[in-house]
Amino acid sequence: MRSALITGACGFIGKNLVSELLSSGYRVFATDLPESSPFEKNARLTYISCDLMKETPRGIPVGECEVLYHLAWCGVSPEARENFDLQMKNFSLSQNAVKLAKTLGIKTVIFVGSTMEYSFCEGKISEKSAPSPLNLYAAAKLSVRYLCESLARLSGIAFRYAVITSIYGRGREDGNIIYYCIRELFEKRSPRLSPCKQIWDFIHIEDATRALRLIGEKGRASFYAVGTGENRPLSDTVNLISGLIDKNIPVKFGAIPYGDSGIINSAVNTQSLRRDTGFKPKYSLDVGIRQLIDYYKKEFRT
Repeated sequence: MRSALITGACGFIGKNLVSELLSSGYRVFATDLPESSPFEKNARLTYISCDLMKETPRGIPVGECEVLYHLAWCGVSPEARENFDLQMKNFSLSQNAVKLAKTLGIKTVIFVGSTMEYSFCEGKISEKSAPSPLNLYAAAKLSVRYLCESLARLSGIAFRYAVITSIYGRGREDGNIIYYCIRELFEKRSPRLSPCKQIWDFIHIEDATRALRLIGEKGRASFYAVGTGENRPLSDTVNLISGLIDKNIPVKFGAIPYGDSGIINSAVNTQSLRRDTGFKPKYSLDVGIRQLIDYYKKEFRT
């Protein structure tokens, strides 16, 4: 039986990765800050409340886990991305994750990155792209990546870095553009947006977590761009949502001007991911958005 350890398991990606691994027959050890487990009981799941900044999770047998997925991160929300002190905490947090992997005899660690690390990249993000971080959050991600990749190498641990494009799906109800547009249109308000000329790739949460599982099982490279490969203008996605909910409500493209940074794309090249792991997305954007709207239709109309 395969076995994995997940830090930051109570976040949006973490919860869904736990489900993905359990449904694939894994034994899962999940850690995060809350005292009580947010997960349903499962004989193959062990939840450990732990602050990785201060302590080592207990109860994980040495040699039990094959892979560690490091998802724990301080300062993910938009309002915290320029908080220097908060972002700096991630250096110790992430180093401790690699050290934990060494202590437990884990052979592979997988860190998750953001396309914000390549905000000014021309073309699709790949292992050949030059980093160009948008903010302190992205700069911290990049710095932690290189630091922990070196630390892992010195410890004899394989290091994989997965830069994931924009994730959508049930449960992601923050300020992301898909949920924002769905909410505004169901509540009969016009979404106020930029011109939305950016080239963007969205990936369904189930596809994102399956890609992470496959990277753990079959990955060979140190870097993978994770997405569907459906890179299209952001306005296409907005118009798809508008047409499915109420095309008579005007979408106010250009109501919010681009900032000083200009147009920032989030397009990825998934060739390496597909070649090494055999990953193919289950959800096209059209299918995924339709299902999500059907789900929220019940919520907003009850």
